[in-house]
Amino acid sequence: MANVFTKLGKAWDAFKGLNDAVMNPVGLGLDDFSSIADLTTGELRVLTSDSQFSYKFKTKDEIELALESCPPLAYVVVKKVLAIQNGRIFLRREGGGTEITGGQMMKYMKLRERPNFAQSTEVFDFQNLFQCAIYGYSVCKIVTPVASEELMLLGADPVGEVWALPGELVSIKWVKKPNYSAIFGGAMQIMDLAEKVYFDGVEIPKDDLFIIRDPYLYRNVLIPESRLVSASAAINNLIVNYSGRGKLMDRPAGFISGDSASNNTGSLPASSTDIETIQKKLNTRYGAKQGKSMLMAVKSALKWNAISFPMNQMMYDKFEQHDTITIAELFGLPPALLGLSENQTYNNIKEAGKQLYTNTAIPEGESYVAQLTEGIIAMGDRVEYAIDFSHVPELQADKKQASEVLKNNTAPVLQQLVAGIITYGQAMVILESPAESSDADKFFHELPENIQANILLSLKIQTNEQANQTNGSGNQTDNQGQDNNS
Repeated sequence: MANVFTKLGKAWDAFKGLNDAVMNPVGLGLDDFSSIADLTTGELRVLTSDSQFSYKFKTKDEIELALESCPPLAYVVVKKVLAIQNGRIFLRREGGGTEITGGQMMKYMKLRERPNFAQSTEVFDFQNLFQCAIYGYSVCKIVTPVASEELMLLGADPVGEVWALPGELVSIKWVKKPNYSAIFGGAMQIMDLAEKVYFDGVEIPKDDLFIIRDPYLYRNVLIPESRLVSASAAINNLIVNYSGRGKLMDRPAGFISGDSASNNTGSLPASSTDIETIQKKLNTRYGAKQGKSMLMAVKSALKWNAISFPMNQMMYDKFEQHDTITIAELFGLPPALLGLSENQTYNNIKEAGKQLYTNTAIPEGESYVAQLTEGIIAMGDRVEYAIDFSHVPELQADKKQASEVLKNNTAPVLQQLVAGIITYGQAMVILESPAESSDADKFFHELPENIQANILLSLKIQTNEQANQTNGSGNQTDNQGQDNNS
C-alpha cells in the first residue's frame, strides 16, 4: 500500500508488466491534491490553521462560505432566531410599566408595525437576529423624514424609517485603543468604538447608525465577534465531512492492477519513457483524472482494488452528529430538538423545547429589545420596547402547574382566614391577589359584609371542587378494582 502512494500520479500498464494505475482518491486536480499530499514521499500533510482548507471565520467571505458549505450551521441559527421571533414585542412605559396601545409615542409603535417600505416587522427582526448570530452584530440606520423639524413645530409627530443594513456589505474599522476612562464613566456607546463604517466600500456617517450586538461574548468584551470563531473547528470538520462524502461517492478511491487469478502474462519491466507515455495517455483518455472516462481498453486482465473504507465504516454520520451538537449547543439550541441526543423521548423533547426558551430565546430576546430601545427611542420619552413569551406553548405547562398548586392551596388559606388565624392581607399575599390597603390588617370578623360573603362563597366553591376531585379519584379506583376482579 505504501508503494501506491509513493508513486501517486503515475500509472502502470498491466500488459507491459506494471501493477498499479492510481486513481485520484478525492477527485481533486493534481495541483490541488499536491497541496495536501507530498508526491515525493507519499505522505499526507497535516492541515493547519494557515492552510487554505481550514478557516477561522473572522472575515465576511469565510462566514458566507460556512453558511454555504455547512448545512447544519444555517439550520441551527434559523431555528434559534425563529424561537426568539415567537416573542411579542410591544411598547410600554419605562421601567416595566403598562403597555401603550395608542395616543402618545405612536411613532415608535408605527416603526414596529412597518420599519421601512421594503421590510415587514418579521423580516426586520429576522435580519437583525440572524446577522447578530453569524457576524456578532447588526448595523441599523435611522432615516428621519424630510422637514421633520417643521412637522414637529406644527404639532405633528413625524415617523421615519429604520433599516437593518445587509451584513455582507457592511464593514467596520474599530478603534485600536478605546478610551477606557470614558467607557468606565458610562459616557461612551458601542457605536463610539467604531472609528469608521463602510457600506459597500463607501464610508457612511455614524450619526444615524446604531449597533445591535450578539449577547454572546467570546474574547473581547467591547468589540463584537462572531460565534463562528468559537465553532471554527466543528464547522471546518463539517465542511470537510460533506465535501469528502460527496467526492468519495462521485469517485471512489482505488487503483487498477493486473489480475493474478486470470491468464495474465505476468510482470515485465518498463522504462521511464514508457511509464511517462502511458501516464499521459491515461490522463487524456481514461479515468486517471476527474471528469474522464472510467473505461480503459487493454489486452490484459485488470481488476479494481479499493483503497478506501466503506462509507459506513468511515463513520461520517457519527462525526457529523458530534460536530452538529457542538454548534447547536454554542447557539443555545438543545440537540434534542434536532433529533441528535441519546434516548430521545417525548418528555425529553418537551423539556428541550422549554429549555430553548428559558435559556436562549427569552434572555436573547430581552437583550434585543433593550438595544432596540437604546437605538431608536429618544432620551426623555420614557418609553421602552419589551418582549413577552407567556403565550408560547412550550411555557404553558409551568403556568398550568402553578395554577393547580395555587388552586389546591386556596381552600386551606381561606379556612385559616375565616378561623381568625391570619389577616385578610396575609391571606391575599399567599394567594397572590391584591387587597385593599384599608382592610389588609383586619381579621375575618372585622371585614365588611360584602368581603366576608365573597370569601365564604369562594371557600364553598373550592371545597366542593376538591370533594368532586376526591370522589372522582375514588370512583376511578373502584372502577379499576372492578376491572381487575373481572
